[in-house]
Amino acid sequence: MKRIHLQFVGDVPAIEAKDLKPGMITVWNGGFTEEVLEVEPSKSGKTLRVKIKSNSSDYVGTRTFKADRLVAIQ
Repeated sequence: MKRIHLQFVGDVPAIEAKDLKPGMITVWNGGFTEEVLEVEPSKSGKTLRVKIKSNSSDYVGTRTFKADRLVAIQ
């Protein structure tokens, strides 16, 4: 499994965004986490729209990723 370095967290496991599935937990700089609610690929498959819910607040929103971008997971 690949790993990336996050600020204030250190090295953590990572996967490509195209491999994200609903229910997974993503990790960001500072240790903030989000739950993946939905993953919608674009028509070309080069990008993804990921619906997320923050685990530190009630925020629900979307993030857009290139399909090959590494995303830290728990």
